[in-house]
Order: sequence, then structure tokens, then C-alpha cells
Amino acid sequence: MKNIKAQLFRSTYLWFEPNNEPKENGAAANISISNNFDYEKLPDGTMRIYLDVSFKYLRASILVRSGFQFKNKSILWDNVFVADVINPMVNLAIQKCYQRFTEQCMENHIESPVSFEADEKTIQSITNGIIKQYFTYRKSDDKANEYLIENIGLEFNPGTDSEITIKGTFLIIDEILYHNSKFDKENNQKVFGNIYPLPRYFTIKLNCLEIEEHPVKLSFFDSIMFYQYIDCALQMLLGNKSAILIPAIEALGMNKEIQDSFLKNGTALFKQLNDMLENSNSRITNIENRMNWNSLIR
Repeated sequence: MKNIKAQLFRSTYLWFEPNNEPKENGAAANISISNNFDYEKLPDGTMRIYLDVSFKYLRASILVRSGFQFKNKSILWDNVFVADVINPMVNLAIQKCYQRFTEQCMENHIESPVSFEADEKTIQSITNGIIKQYFTYRKSDDKANEYLIENIGLEFNPGTDSEITIKGTFLIIDEILYHNSKFDKENNQKVFGNIYPLPRYFTIKLNCLEIEEHPVKLSFFDSIMFYQYIDCALQMLLGNKSAILIPAIEALGMNKEIQDSFLKNGTALFKQLNDMLENSNSRITNIENRMNWNSLIR
């Protein structure tokens, strides 16, 4: 299909982690690459694909998201997930990952590879994996959740309450998944990611954090996930890991007053949801079956 042109609109690192005790050996000096992806259609019809590329190196690791969007709003995802469209995006996403990697290494005074270029075999392998995952799993999931994906659920307007709820949720979850060395981050990423796919978590997070600039609208599908993120954050703030968590988030500016406001606003959001469900005689089983995060997070 003609007129399928993707434009890079954003490239940013999602996390960066120095290796304070690198093991000096020949194999470790090579960069290993892994990837994941997500995609969405915005309320105005704009279609976007996000490629998450991870580098693991002797002295540091990084995850970089490159976002691409299409000018044509009438194309189908089936026409997007083909080699001729995906391959150039993968190539550029890897280049952007290396660029962000060297920038972060420089800022953290870490020696980085002088140069890096992915071979065609690696690029093609990643491309094939993305296409296979879409047609094998994602396409059927999209069809099953079509109503939830295509209709708006939560809407947030810029303001103190909304911003505290959004920023507090992601600040806490990022702390237990990526930033705080007192948590078992590898375990937590695996546990959380097995329940809520991490690429979707990043998509919802980045969309929500635009609250500083303009109102945020989440589909019903993303709204359900966001409620579950809030539940996770509330449990962690009040649970048996709070002694580890609270000093860390306070150092990042989430003081006692903001924590209390977050607890109040988050609880109010759940009450609002439960009242709405009761009045409409509806159920959301994902939210009814709450996870015990204090038993899962280490």
C-alpha cells in the first residue's frame, strides 16, 4: 500500500543504569540488543508506533523509546506491520538508542563504545519478530477489546489533584521497577510486566505525563490499566515496603503533604469508579480481582 510514511516525533530514554561493578571480559564488551513495541491510535485518529530498544553493555544499560507516527489516518494496522514499513523504523530506533546511550554515558562519566552499527541480520530479526507478534497475538487482542480501545474512559484536566494522582502513581512504580536499588528490580519488572505489559505501561505513562501541557484522555482499555497502576502505587505506599519507598520518593519531592493528597485523590477515584459501576450495574473483573502487590514486590 502506498503513502505509508512514518515520521519520528520523539526519542527519549526510559531508564538508564550504570553498572558499578563491570566484569572485565571480552564477551561483556559487546552490546546486546533487545526490543519491544507498542502502538495506538490517538483520539484524533493519528496512528503511532513505539519501538523500545534496549542496550546492555559492559558498563551500563539503557532503554530508549522511539515514537513514529503516520500522516495518513486511514491506513490499517495490517498495512503497517510489514517489513518495508517496520524495517526502516527499527534501523532508526537502534541508531537513536545508541545516540542516547552515548549521551547518558558522557553525563555519567562512563566509557562508552566509540562506534556502533547494527548489522542487517539483527535489524531483520527484530523486524520479523515485531510483525510475527502483531499477527499472532496483538491483532486478535485488538479485535477482542475493540470497544474498550476505541472509546474514551478517563479524562484529566491540568490541575493540582490530577497531576498529583498521575505523577505520584508513576513516581512510585518507577521507583520499585527501575530506580531504587533496595528493591529487587529484576524480579519486580518481571512480575509487573507479566501482569501489565511494560511497553503499554510506558505508553500510558508518557501520555499521562502530558497533563502539564494539555488535558489527557485515556481509552477505556488504558483507563482500566491506569486504575490498576494506582492500586499498585497505593498498596506500596501503605504496605510493608513503605519504609524503603517513602524516603526515596520524599527525596524526589513527594513530601508528606503530597503523599496524603495522593492517598486521598487515589481513594476518591476508586470510589467514583465503584459508584459508577454500581449505578450502571456493570463489572470490571480486572479491578475486582486485586493483586496483593506487597506479596509480589521484593
